Amino acid sequence: METTDTTTPSSEINADNNIETNKEINKNTVENKTTDTTTTTTATTTSILENKEEKKEGEEEVLSKNQKKRLLKTARWEQYKDQKKQYMREKKKENLKKRKETMTSEEKLERSRLKQLKKKGPDANSLEGHILFDFEMEQHMSEKEKKSLITQMTFLHGFNKISTKPMNLYATGVTDEIKSMLEKSSPFKMLTQYKETYLEKFEKDELVYLTSDSPNVIQELDLSKKYIVGAIVDHNRLKGITFEKAQKQGISHAQLPIGEYIQMASRKVLAVNHVFQIINEFLVVGNWKDAFEKVIPKRKFEELGRKKRMKLKKQLQQKENCNLDQEDDDNEEDGDEENEEEEEEEEEDDEENEDKQIEKEDSEEKVKKDNQINENDQKNSDNENNVENIKKKIKLESNITIKDNQNN
Repeated sequence: METTDTTTPSSEINADNNIETNKEINKNTVENKTTDTTTTTTATTTSILENKEEKKEGEEEVLSKNQKKRLLKTARWEQYKDQKKQYMREKKKENLKKRKETMTSEEKLERSRLKQLKKKGPDANSLEGHILFDFEMEQHMSEKEKKSLITQMTFLHGFNKISTKPMNLYATGVTDEIKSMLEKSSPFKMLTQYKETYLEKFEKDELVYLTSDSPNVIQELDLSKKYIVGAIVDHNRLKGITFEKAQKQGISHAQLPIGEYIQMASRKVLAVNHVFQIINEFLVVGNWKDAFEKVIPKRKFEELGRKKRMKLKKQLQQKENCNLDQEDDDNEEDGDEENEEEEEEEEEDDEENEDKQIEKEDSEEKVKKDNQINENDQKNSDNENNVENIKKKIKLESNITIKDNQNN
């Protein structure tokens, strides 16, 4: 096991030893090799974090929280990227299989035709029109913008290969860096590349620079002309740069008739691949409106710009919130009224219950009193009976005594 740091911590050494052990046991399986690689990456990242954290305060290299997060994110990606790629491949195969099952015979023929075109490309004699890409403004772009430009070139090149009316494509002012990036991205067999500028390779009379700042508007395409598209991605930083360049060089310039057919939310500035696709689509359908609507993203058709849309959306949301608050207040008032009514009803019920309870208690007391009176009456009657009985007894006894005395 190779190591990049001779002063690795003990945790990393243990991790490396575990990896070596796993490799010796499972060296005939690809899955364990992948696991070993990802474990090594994770262990290395962890060791870097530990070493950076243990550095003294006086040293310059100290990792921030964001740097740590990026390192951990990279480690996670390295760990799972092979699995994700495999998953995406399988998913693509499944989707293709489902699509094939639902395809008609015509769709299958069209698919096979496009497949052959992608492999071989169209016949050189079938090419119509000329589109030239100006790479002379490379110095104005960042690395990220250059990559984005190469991606757009890849899209438009692939679109041209399968188009029913493919066009001649040229690139001028191509530096070694741009050439290397193009070669890494795609073969670009249909793109003729020149290091020289377009003024050095072609005549001025046959050139037309397409720029959204030009006052001239194209209505028809002249297939003998070479239409120049500025190969630049600047996110509207360099407004008017292509128009100024065409004016200084004395070249004809024009813009596509976008404003005459559709209403765009922002400036009429499009991506490089969109400009090419619109021109190519116009050659196919012969209608600017259909070409614009088919190619330009739908988000650019909205009448309001992004900031205005967001502002309007925020206002509508605030209005809805106010309405909801008002409804809540009304509901609270209704609820308060209902609560008051319920409280009144409860109070009335309580009063009724109290009255009933009082009546019940009164009736119970009355019954008790009646019972007591009855008991007293009964006792009195019993006492009277007893007294009478005693009187009778005494009287009887006295009579008996009298009789006895008389007899004596």
